[in-house]
Amino acid sequence: MSASGPGPFTYQWRKDGAAITGGTSATLALTGVTASQAGSYSVVVTNAGGSVTSDSARLTVGAAPVAGTYFGSFGGGGGSFGLLVRADRSAVYLGYVSASKTVLFSKDFTVSSTGSFSFTQRVGSSGAAEDGPTRAAAETEVAVAGVISADGTVSGSVSSLNLSFSAPAGTATGTTSSVAGFYQAGAAGSSAQSLTLIGPAGDALVVNVGSGTADGGRGTVAADGKLTVTTAGNVAVTGSVAQGALSISVGTTRYAGTTDSRNERLLNVSTRSLTGTAADTLIGGFVVSGRESKTVLIRGIGPTLSRLGVAGALSAVRLEVFHEQTSIAVGTDWGASANNPTEVAAVAARVGAFALQPNSRDAALVLNLAPGAYSAVVTGQSGAFGVALLEVYDATNGPIPLSQRVVNIRAGQPLALGRMSLSRDSTSAVRFRNASLSVASALRSPSSALPVHWRPQLSIASGATVLAQNSGLASSADAAAIVAAASQVGAFALPANAADAAILINLAPGAYTAQVSGVGGTTGVALVEVYEVP
Repeated sequence: MSASGPGPFTYQWRKDGAAITGGTSATLALTGVTASQAGSYSVVVTNAGGSVTSDSARLTVGAAPVAGTYFGSFGGGGGSFGLLVRADRSAVYLGYVSASKTVLFSKDFTVSSTGSFSFTQRVGSSGAAEDGPTRAAAETEVAVAGVISADGTVSGSVSSLNLSFSAPAGTATGTTSSVAGFYQAGAAGSSAQSLTLIGPAGDALVVNVGSGTADGGRGTVAADGKLTVTTAGNVAVTGSVAQGALSISVGTTRYAGTTDSRNERLLNVSTRSLTGTAADTLIGGFVVSGRESKTVLIRGIGPTLSRLGVAGALSAVRLEVFHEQTSIAVGTDWGASANNPTEVAAVAARVGAFALQPNSRDAALVLNLAPGAYSAVVTGQSGAFGVALLEVYDATNGPIPLSQRVVNIRAGQPLALGRMSLSRDSTSAVRFRNASLSVASALRSPSSALPVHWRPQLSIASGATVLAQNSGLASSADAAAIVAAASQVGAFALPANAADAAILINLAPGAYTAQVSGVGGTTGVALVEVYEVP
């Protein structure tokens, strides 16, 4: 391990996010390595200016399964499945059982050194996949388990569905190696998704999932990237793959996506509102997933808003971050030497945040946070009151594992305005939702009663263009899928007939705004949540 900057340095090595006893040197030496030492290793380096966590390196022990793509079928129920195993043993499983129209899908598991793999998901009574992009109201949990044998063949079973599956030995090279991989494409402006697995020898599996519907089938891909599939429902799917980008047409619906969607992520989410003290407090909640710590940049901005033309901006900001109910950091006057402004400015530049004036009374914190739930509270110093902007940036330097992300943001205030950015040149499913006081009060929002006629309306916009709008979950065509997605990402439940507003939508990379207003000019306190849906 090599660290640069003003020393002295201290080191703490970690395995799977947990500190290693005695692992406090610049180099971690492992002797007599056994299977129990396999895992993800990283190191936290600390000096007087703060701490930084290295990218993780995975140690494997024993004979790793052959990386490649496997295509096979289900016994009894009919249908096809595909299994992609990467060099690091991370894997994607995609299957469609035609008899029951069941989708089996996971992209967040690994294959062990002995070749075994497993994951669980929930399946609706109609057969729709629960842990995929859509979910039915009635649910059954199933477990998919399999093994890659020494001869390269795959076999396994699906509990509760009484299904077995098998596939011949996989391939790692072929005429379509340049376009092989897993693609998750979305129909822009809707919740419909197309999941595609392409092999290096010209095989392709496509599963299309809409609101409570699913269809899929096997086909081929040519060396030039032309894709041709006919689904079990006799629907023709055509498409093309070039330079890692996928375009698919299913009738009049067009989908777009890229390969290796593990790198898609929310870059940042922000919310702007009036804030001051007591009831007039801007609060944002967010969750760090996974087992390892994550670097985040959190900013409370007021004075700089004035220079950007925002009227009535907060003159001096106080930013406090809580882990559950415990205060873990407080920031004011970010340019003061005690706040390590050099690191803050460097991280802000790296994640693309606009610059703050060196002596402004904005607040900014760079924190290394363990997995868990957090909230950031923006108030005014010395009773100041005005408009403030709260921002949370994922400040990881490099690729982010799917399981280690800032997975959602919540912002509570009257007539809330939220903003988010998506990375990569592909479509990502993002769920926007807002709820009224019965939920917001549990997050330390104002406790005054709302008028019974308060009914929120949620709008999603790109610039001045409104992409989607909803004024009640009960009126949404995607109500069942939204309820399912809420459970999938760990959000509190809303009944399908709720008057709260909710939208499940695929969004291309860029900046978006979620705005809550009252139907018919009514007012009240709203909670805006943004979730990234796998």
